[in-house]
Amino acid sequence: MYRIPLNDTVTGIDTIAGKPKWERIKFIRLFWTQFDSLKKTRLNKLQFAGMQIVRNEWQEAPAVSSDSTQRIIKLQSSSINTYDNPDYFPPNGIPITKDDQGRTVKESSLRLNFIDIRPGEQALVRDFLIGQTINIASYQTMSMWVHGDNGSYGPDTRFFFRFGSNDSTYYEYSSPINQGWFPMNINLHDLSKFKQNLTNDSIPVSMDTIQNSFGLKYRNKSPPSFSSISWMAMGIIRSKSTTNSIDGITGELWVDELKVGGVHQFNGWAGRASLTTSWAGFMNLGGSINYRDGDFQQMTETDMKLGTTTLSEDFSASLALGRFLPTQWGVNIPIGTSVNTSITRPSLVPNTDEYLTDYKSKPDDITDMYRDAINLIAGHKLIAGNESEAKHFQTTNVTKSYYTSYDKGSTSKNPIVNLLLERLSLDCNRRIVFRKAQREKCPPKATAIISTTLLPKAITAA
Repeated sequence: MYRIPLNDTVTGIDTIAGKPKWERIKFIRLFWTQFDSLKKTRLNKLQFAGMQIVRNEWQEAPAVSSDSTQRIIKLQSSSINTYDNPDYFPPNGIPITKDDQGRTVKESSLRLNFIDIRPGEQALVRDFLIGQTINIASYQTMSMWVHGDNGSYGPDTRFFFRFGSNDSTYYEYSSPINQGWFPMNINLHDLSKFKQNLTNDSIPVSMDTIQNSFGLKYRNKSPPSFSSISWMAMGIIRSKSTTNSIDGITGELWVDELKVGGVHQFNGWAGRASLTTSWAGFMNLGGSINYRDGDFQQMTETDMKLGTTTLSEDFSASLALGRFLPTQWGVNIPIGTSVNTSITRPSLVPNTDEYLTDYKSKPDDITDMYRDAINLIAGHKLIAGNESEAKHFQTTNVTKSYYTSYDKGSTSKNPIVNLLLERLSLDCNRRIVFRKAQREKCPPKATAIISTTLLPKAITAA
């Protein structure tokens, strides 16, 4: 295999035609010279197994010294693999795959060479995910394998991995450097709780802290989120308060199998039920319930993300009071009421990646919410509800309506009844809406319409 470094001068180039630019490469020309004149009498073949242009997505960043006066490159990244590097070997348990022709597929890792890292310094490489973001909110763990060389590193030297929006908004996880391959497992739920404990009362304007293996950094009240990862970095950091030698350390690390795991199991369900009954036209009762679990996913949904659990109920009742009066009077006096309620509980704290699920990573379901639904319909607390983290961030909506009306459809020979009762109609409505999440109670709306006419109704002959 031949590698041609594009940024360096290639030995053998003696002619440059025109003014070529790296931004506008349209064709490639291959040619051979200095053939043996004795072998020109026979046909020779040159076969290519493949040609590709590759680059390292991890970019070196200048190291930050303890006094912040010097910024030089102290960590370089490259690739190391089983084909080109006989001393390389992958972590235990990495499956060996073969291509269609039965040949072993090359297994490679990211190689990090660091030079002269002194106390108080850090050196890193970073990857900008240009034009895309990664959503890992539906996963439970992030892991990678790290290989330390035979160097002796004290507890003041750690390998770190950062991910977030940019170099001022990120999560951090760090680990001491061990010899040989060792795993780094990041529990995303624990990392989320770490941030939640720091910002429990209110979100500080800025944060830059490290506790044990976890770290968090952001500015302007904009913490990082698992749902929008667009920047990653890894490197070496050395503590200022070192008890070892103050001389710089030099070494080599390998990083392999960076991945997320423990995908959330979306085992949700949804359903609806309704019931309507009529009692001889005198009384009508109706009710319905609609439920959707936070883990429920429709077949048309392709974005697998944590959702919200919704429980809504409708109840209505009406009475026809005119049924108690003689039929020949033709009086209609309906009276009725309806109650519409809904409860929505999220799986994440709104606008964050802080989980509101239980120890099994399941969101609140109907068994956690039906008590609150009954209390909403009743208008006061009948039974004690189930307390959970998600309940503190739930949204409730209650709409109550009341109505009644009056009109007389038949005509009477009595001039007083004809003049007063038959020319009068009444329609009254009252509606109350209450939204608890926004702590907003809409003012009740009441309407009453009374109409009458001076024109007498025609009297139908018997």
